[in-house]
Amino acid sequence: MDTICDVSSLCSNCDLPVSDSDKALKCDICVTWEHIECSHIRSSIYAALLAHPSDNLSFTCTRCKSVSTSPLRKKQKSKRSAPAPSSEQQDSLVRNVPDANSAEPSVNLNAPLRPSDCTDEQNTQSPWLSTKQRHRMKTRPPARNHEVVESLPVSSASAIQPAVPGNRETLEFPRDHCLMMFGSEESGEEGAQARYNHDLNLLQELVDKLADADEPGIRVRRILRLGKRVAGIHRPLKIVFENADAPKRLLSRAWRLKGMDIYIRPDMDPSQRAQLKAAVVELRRRTLEGENDLRIVNFRIVKWRAFINRPVTLTARSQSHSLACV
Repeated sequence: MDTICDVSSLCSNCDLPVSDSDKALKCDICVTWEHIECSHIRSSIYAALLAHPSDNLSFTCTRCKSVSTSPLRKKQKSKRSAPAPSSEQQDSLVRNVPDANSAEPSVNLNAPLRPSDCTDEQNTQSPWLSTKQRHRMKTRPPARNHEVVESLPVSSASAIQPAVPGNRETLEFPRDHCLMMFGSEESGEEGAQARYNHDLNLLQELVDKLADADEPGIRVRRILRLGKRVAGIHRPLKIVFENADAPKRLLSRAWRLKGMDIYIRPDMDPSQRAQLKAAVVELRRRTLEGENDLRIVNFRIVKWRAFINRPVTLTARSQSHSLACV
């Protein structure tokens, strides 16, 4: 790399003359001079090159850099650097070429790729599959054994069979399919089957009380007690139905349990239970202060105004009529 210009020439970048007093470097490829300002080289680096000249350093002008980094040049370099196939690879390539005179069926390269032409592994990696199909393949849940759904008729409880053994309290069900029964007496028997039959009879009494006579059977999945078993404390009974319509119908007739020790509530998450607890505390406080006709609606305390039937008088031109509202 030369740093001292001995002959006046033109800069390869700005096309201005380069004299002996200019700071310029000579390109090792095209053998032309270029100002250090055009190459964006600092003066301190240029001074260091003058102080310590070395033959191991090379300089490339801006024009040669642009040519060396062009896509065509990169492609040519990659072709030169690619290793030649070995004799074994050449034999395999020749061996895999189909014969023009063979009777094998032809393949249309423009035909669309069908999912049946690929294996499962290829289907997940095929570029012809859409993003939606690939996402569905990845997020498809594993197959599970179907749960046995038993039927609970209104008139008999013999159709309900014991649930599958296991830790039933860890099972997760949709909350809108569940119903909570509070105040029901828990059996003191030691056997699990005896306690289950006792809860089954309580559920049958509840259904007979709330369901209509002409209503079809109600299908139930699970009945279980929540919490740890403690002597003298009756745990709430959780009932899991097959659909969300059954608990809605039973809750709409909860007024039939008025005056009884048991009551039913929808299954709530922890935040809803906290809101209901706060609403009950506020209801009791306002009741002790003398307020009447208070109700809890959507976790809020509202004033329930009773409707009183009063006679309505209509005045006509000739005579007066007194009508009583039914």
